[in-house]
Amino acid sequence: MLAAVIILSSALGIGANTALFSVVDAAYLRKLPVPNPDRLVGLRWRSMNWRPELGVRGAARTTLNSMSSAVFPRRAFEAFLEGATVLDVFAFANRVGASVDVDGQLDSTTVQGVSGNYFAALGVPVVPGRPLTDADDLEGAEPLAVVSHDAWQRRFGGDPDVVGQRILLNGHPFTIVGVVTPEFRGTDGEGLSEFLVPLAFETEATGANITFDTWALKIMGRLKPGFTLEQVRGNLEGAFREAAGATARTRPAGDALRLEAVSSSRGEPSYRSGLDSVGQVVWLLGAVFVVLLMVVCMTISNLLTARAGSRRYEIGVRLAMGAGRIRLIRQLLTESLLLALAGGGVGAALAYFGKDLLGATIGGDLDLRIDPVVLAFALTASIATGLLFGLMPAVQSTRRDVYGSVQAPGRSRGHSRSRLTAAVLIAQVVLSVVILSGAGVLVQTLGRLPDTDGGIDASNLTVFRVNIAPLEGDTARYGAMLDAIRAVPGVVGITSENAILVGRGGSNISGGSFRPLDGIQDPSRPWGGRVRLHRVGEDYFDVLGLPVTAGRRFGPGDGPGAPPVAIITEGLAQGLGGNPLGRMIRYGDRSPFEIVGVVEDIGVGDIGRDGTIFMPASQRSGGFLNATFEMRTVGNRAAIVSAIRTAVAAIDPRLPVSYVTTATQLIEAQVAPVRRMALTWTLFGLLALALTSIGLYGLLTYSVTRRTAEIGIRMALGARRVHIVRSVVGRMMLLVLFGLALGLGVSWIVDAFLRAFVYGANVYDPASVGVVAMVLLGVTGLAGYVPARRASRMDPTAALRCE
Repeated sequence: MLAAVIILSSALGIGANTALFSVVDAAYLRKLPVPNPDRLVGLRWRSMNWRPELGVRGAARTTLNSMSSAVFPRRAFEAFLEGATVLDVFAFANRVGASVDVDGQLDSTTVQGVSGNYFAALGVPVVPGRPLTDADDLEGAEPLAVVSHDAWQRRFGGDPDVVGQRILLNGHPFTIVGVVTPEFRGTDGEGLSEFLVPLAFETEATGANITFDTWALKIMGRLKPGFTLEQVRGNLEGAFREAAGATARTRPAGDALRLEAVSSSRGEPSYRSGLDSVGQVVWLLGAVFVVLLMVVCMTISNLLTARAGSRRYEIGVRLAMGAGRIRLIRQLLTESLLLALAGGGVGAALAYFGKDLLGATIGGDLDLRIDPVVLAFALTASIATGLLFGLMPAVQSTRRDVYGSVQAPGRSRGHSRSRLTAAVLIAQVVLSVVILSGAGVLVQTLGRLPDTDGGIDASNLTVFRVNIAPLEGDTARYGAMLDAIRAVPGVVGITSENAILVGRGGSNISGGSFRPLDGIQDPSRPWGGRVRLHRVGEDYFDVLGLPVTAGRRFGPGDGPGAPPVAIITEGLAQGLGGNPLGRMIRYGDRSPFEIVGVVEDIGVGDIGRDGTIFMPASQRSGGFLNATFEMRTVGNRAAIVSAIRTAVAAIDPRLPVSYVTTATQLIEAQVAPVRRMALTWTLFGLLALALTSIGLYGLLTYSVTRRTAEIGIRMALGARRVHIVRSVVGRMMLLVLFGLALGLGVSWIVDAFLRAFVYGANVYDPASVGVVAMVLLGVTGLAGYVPARRASRMDPTAALRCE
């Protein structure tokens, strides 16, 4: 029975960590499935002066005055193509959401622009069909597209006749020429886009306003034979500086641009955008799984320590007969390693079936597999686990008084062993509290998610984007476009904003630049939390169904030239203190504006943020470069969207309608990671609780075995059963209470990392803490019931014979 418990416990711990390692392997360790991946080079650059006038997308500020980025303008790519002698360069843009029409079925999809030599330089097969070529990336060529293998299976049923089929991307016709091999899943953690089109047709397919001087391309290359990574910078840095100077509106004095080349055998280098969010969850779960494995080791160690008490006489006899201590330790460790290896084998099988669940929890389009590298990790983890949980019991059981072990096997002289075992139990309780408290907070989040729509009415709410840069600030044509959309049958209401409210990205977040100018707060001190800023249309709150709880909505009087006004969420209003209406606040360097209304908090898309400021779009000169529209409809959504495309094109054929989706889909995409994280963490919290229960039971059993003679004497002297039970369980309760106190302090720190996954619950919730404490104390009582009951029913005569 003991062997089965040890194998199962180690299997759960090793299996969880093996499944997580399969994610780490797929995201960070495995090389791209292309010929000679070690020859791939990624380009990026660093500027010694911060240059916001470049309009660089995805730039990272490394110091106060410096910036690094991995995006380049098309001008730089063309210069690299012409001047590169050490490598074959190719380029690609980030994948972008768009709409696709396949045989009249309108749906959302992802599109990525790539250079014509993308497939040839990478060496990625395209079967059936053919890859894109340089000739396909020329102005005047036919619009073509290559479809990913997953999209081919899902949208076209794996039909080989898909080659030559025409589809509509953002309303523009494209012809499919090939299907990407299933092994290739892109060069970053986001996964391969469903459709890949030549860069020359990226604007038509995605709606992105990409010009020759827009800094939006990522560039990689394949080293030519005989050249090294160190030669790339010398070959291309001059061309890069010339291209960068030609795209900048101004060139600051002393500006220093430095081109960098890094190995990209595993895909894009450190700027792999798709792995940013994946990495956060990986490290979070990694910490949980390592803690879980530590709990497993401590649990098994306690069980083996308890078992060592029953083998005390055997080991004492063997030591008395001359057996070497090292030899006995080696034998005991061998037993532990065999048990751990058996658990590792079962754990590898569990990891095979659990990796997909873990992949869904973490997100990202990762190719998870249990390959030889992952199996080697499972083997290493099994050996390390066996050594960890077997070493302490082996050393303890052989560090004995030989004479006492042989003459009086029932008497324990191992007070130091008892203290060490108690310390292990306390540590085990601390780790369990950390996991369980986090699970408690996430369970509250999980309970609130199904009932929330983010504070808006998401039913029949369609979201889409229009790049209105071609309007060049013409408000008359912008108004005509809105009127044309309103006139489409089935459209109940239409409004706009500068970013999708229920999505993850696009909002301005600034806690340091938001300042109340009056009231309780010091105007010179920035707001302590994080604040989102949204520019919205006049009827925004009506269309979204977002109730205004105090004050008023925006109206016709809040136009250009009127005093700046804003509406804030209730959470932000509470943080300001007092009645917020009429108060003046400042955001960044903008003119102060007056709070005229308060709306309910926005849950979805605002997880972990402290408030949102809504400002009327009419008070911003120039309008939006990229507008997001929310539209309330009745009837067939696909037909309505098709009619809107026609109506918008009639205003200006250069206005692409893109990224058509629904608010419900956006909300689900937002809450899905939270739901999966809550379920996963809760599952492992329950597992940690079960392992802690096993450890408590083992330690109590060991305690009863060690105190057999003492209990016999007390019962012979007239001790009642309730006193025996209290004696057995009482000390254990004190240890658990001490572990609870330490664990709650540690969990205070750990739970703060869960802020990004918490919605509708406090990060450190007293109710969750109380439940965790009650559960662990209850488990202690249940775990101690059987050995305490056995001790209270002990025959005093039999107990005294153990002396």
